[in-house]
Amino acid sequence: MDPQTKELIENSINANEVCLFMKGTPDAPQCGFSMATSNILKHLNVAFKGINVLEDDNLRQGIKDFTNWPTIPQLYVKGEFIGGCDIIKEMYENGELKTKTGYQGGAKDGEYISWFDNGKQKEEGLWDEGEFLLRNRWSKNGSILLENGNGSWVGRNANGLEVWKRLYVDGILSKEWDYEYEYHGNGQLMSSKRFNKSINDGQFTTWYESGEKRSEDNWENGKKVGKWFSWHSNGQVESEGFYIDDQKDGLWVFYDETGAKVSEGVYAAGALINNNSLE
Repeated sequence: MDPQTKELIENSINANEVCLFMKGTPDAPQCGFSMATSNILKHLNVAFKGINVLEDDNLRQGIKDFTNWPTIPQLYVKGEFIGGCDIIKEMYENGELKTKTGYQGGAKDGEYISWFDNGKQKEEGLWDEGEFLLRNRWSKNGSILLENGNGSWVGRNANGLEVWKRLYVDGILSKEWDYEYEYHGNGQLMSSKRFNKSINDGQFTTWYESGEKRSEDNWENGKKVGKWFSWHSNGQVESEGFYIDDQKDGLWVFYDETGAKVSEGVYAAGALINNNSLE
């Protein structure tokens, strides 16, 4: 290969994030394989540079020698040789070739789109100075999960239990929760807890081995908040009351296993100000 052809190939690859050496042009392919590869990239809305090897016999043979690949078309992405038509079709069909991302100066920049393996759009957003703004996100069946940068969606395990939840506000990930589960020896769910960066955040629930609910607590940023409950093993309420900013506040009531009220107390900012035992 002559130096001029090698330089032309290297410059074309380095100057274009996605570069397709093909027979003809993207608008007028001159062989079926080049047409198929070009159409796949167009279908994915990928911006690419088509290099017509038929315009230069040295280039036509040179790209084969340069890549050590015997056929055309040849696709390069970010300087890496991806393959020819058969490989591109396979990657498209199995979902590997399912994203479009803009780059500037080696960093992600501009529009981003991705697709599920079934060809349906997965998400779209924008990279802006290293920060990703998510605009829309769909489920695999096509239902909208997040619209115009606002919304949330969850991931579930094989049992249908939530294992994570993500909340977006104005395109930015605002909160991301992880769930933790514990089980009794008989396989019955024993506890369910939710954390935000390892900090208690959300509802905590426990169950007896029989499956009856044992307690239900609420946390926000590591602090106890809202209504708290506990139950006896027979299902009768054992206690109920409120927390505000990690302190008991308002009326707390306690019951025996028959449901009869045992005692009650009134709290203000964590301090017991009135106690009434009914025993």
